[in-house]
Amino acid sequence: MEKVKRERETRAMQIASGTPWETVTLTTLSRDRALFAPLLAEARDSALRGQEGRLVVHTAWGTEWRPFGLPRRKRPLHSVVLAPGIAEKIIDDVRAFLGRRDWYADRGGFFFLFYLREREKKEG
Repeated sequence: MEKVKRERETRAMQIASGTPWETVTLTTLSRDRALFAPLLAEARDSALRGQEGRLVVHTAWGTEWRPFGLPRRKRPLHSVVLAPGIAEKIIDDVRAFLGRRDWYADRGGFFFLFYLREREKKEG
């Protein structure tokens, strides 16, 4: 016997999409907890397929990172306006960073790459 209960929050919405928060509660009379694993894995895989080939931007929210906005199509680097040589430097940096994954993992470090760009002050 299985029971599925779906609740939709009417007062709170997801900021990015405007859709209401939902809670789905699954209940069963069984000792086999592994019953839910394939169901939850299928739901996760289905949700991730909707993001395939897209970029999910995250933002800091207190002590954690949360998705910001809807997944976006990846923008070709050649369409970004940058000073000559900057795109190549970014590509080289990212490749070098990704090549050191094991180094970060061995030290228990977080695997983040941040780019901070300071705008030049315009003289007026």
